[in-house]
Amino acid sequence: MPPDGQSMFPESKPQLMLSVPGIRRDGTKLISNNYTSGQWCRFYLNAPRKMLGYREIKRDLNGIVRGMDVHTYDGATYVHAGEQNTLQRFTIDVRTGLTSGLIDRTPAAFVVSPDNNWQFGLVYNTATNANFLVAHAAPNIQDISDTRERLVYYSEVRLGTPLLGIVGSEVSGGICPMWPYLLRFGNDGQVAWNVPGDITNLVGVGSGSARPWGTKIVHGLPLRGTSGPAALLWHLDALTRMQFIGGTAIFNFDTITTSTAILSSSGVIEHHGIYYWATVSGWSLFNGVVKDIDNDLNKQFWLDNLNWDFRQKVFAFKIPRWNEIWWCGPLFGATECNWAVIYNYAKNFWYDTPLPTSGNGFSSAVYEQIFHYPLVASPATNADTSGTSIWQHDFGLNEISGQVPTPKAIRSYFQTQEFNTVDPGQPGQLGKNQTMSFSLVEPDFDQKGNLDLYLLSRANARSTTRRYGPVTIPAVPNGNEQTSKVKFTGRLTSFVVLSNVIDGNYQGGDTLFHWQPGDKRVEDGGDEPTVLLDEAPVFDDTPA
Repeated sequence: MPPDGQSMFPESKPQLMLSVPGIRRDGTKLISNNYTSGQWCRFYLNAPRKMLGYREIKRDLNGIVRGMDVHTYDGATYVHAGEQNTLQRFTIDVRTGLTSGLIDRTPAAFVVSPDNNWQFGLVYNTATNANFLVAHAAPNIQDISDTRERLVYYSEVRLGTPLLGIVGSEVSGGICPMWPYLLRFGNDGQVAWNVPGDITNLVGVGSGSARPWGTKIVHGLPLRGTSGPAALLWHLDALTRMQFIGGTAIFNFDTITTSTAILSSSGVIEHHGIYYWATVSGWSLFNGVVKDIDNDLNKQFWLDNLNWDFRQKVFAFKIPRWNEIWWCGPLFGATECNWAVIYNYAKNFWYDTPLPTSGNGFSSAVYEQIFHYPLVASPATNADTSGTSIWQHDFGLNEISGQVPTPKAIRSYFQTQEFNTVDPGQPGQLGKNQTMSFSLVEPDFDQKGNLDLYLLSRANARSTTRRYGPVTIPAVPNGNEQTSKVKFTGRLTSFVVLSNVIDGNYQGGDTLFHWQPGDKRVEDGGDEPTVLLDEAPVFDDTPA
């Protein structure tokens, strides 16, 4: 008998249903306390939060978009979309979001190729007092080291006429605006520049070229200089810097590192003066020195599952509102980008998500700072228009798409670590060989729409995963039922919270679960009300 005044049953213990921010794909589920899986979920205030929605704003582009450029004048954002066969432009009203029709701006001498990969920039041309959009399409989507050279094109941004070619500007790598110069680069490490202030004059006084390193240059970005214009140049296997010094030499060059192998020419991005890029072995940054970005959460997951035959389709874009840089790539045998690995540069943690299947993933993206929404292109062809789509992301709570715009629910979930009393956590500590008997969940969500709660459990690290649920967490409590009752016993147990309803949303808080010590079972067995995971919704590392 228990002492007087005490119950013969163990006291229920409330515990926070929180894990360490970020989704760990690398290693086993027991090796850390991070969240272990998720879809369309980011982390804010160190807690899981459903990502916002997206709406289709154009669905009749002529091909797969492999690069976009945006500039805003007088309340209109001018969007140029580079495709395999064409260059098209439309505008967005920054107040209403309404779009114009498409205008064909394809240059007359443009070489059509399914491998075309676009780079864009903006340069003020003092010789004509005009702001010029500059563009280059290299046929390198299948091979980053492709040596075929193509012309550089230019035009005033707001014109509706085809772009013009710059005579003698053929390069295989791309372009980089660095006022008053336009850099063009490519084979054998060559970088060339125009007469200052006149991007069409490539042979006059002040123009020139150099080869700071021997391998092809595939990307360039302007850099804050010490005595004038400067730029970073990414070679296939090195990073070099050019700095204006004037005089006969004009530019000085130095090699920052010869031990970085860029993954994709579109996988480089700058934010607040720091440069981030994907490499063949992970990610790096430059903030005055080159550093590897620590990532033991999903680096091996990315590298092991990337379709390396299509590595050049990997691209980066940023969403500053959430302190995020996204790298989108083709995983699990896909030939277009169907997955994103996301770096939160403010908090220094990583997570990932499968990309929306309605457009067959993403093919290109750009963050429009005045319109303040990311614009994303998808590669799928729409049956009604025979064209592809561009989407406005981080908008609303639903997917809005179709010939008649129709809202659709967006599936979003997160999965916690496996809670248990068995794993001691640290060497030298002792665990307890007992299961956990769950009885109650006290939800703390800022939510819209009902949420579904699941419990996934294993008797040991090698046993079958079993599921309990769903248990509904209503957006509005049913009378006095403000908590969620559960009846489940497990040894290694994680929680999954799922939103999959129209206008659904959630921001996680300090949700509690209540448990009592259970038995000492260490293998499968028993009569808990569960079903096998493969009979239930999938919550794992494979595309859902």
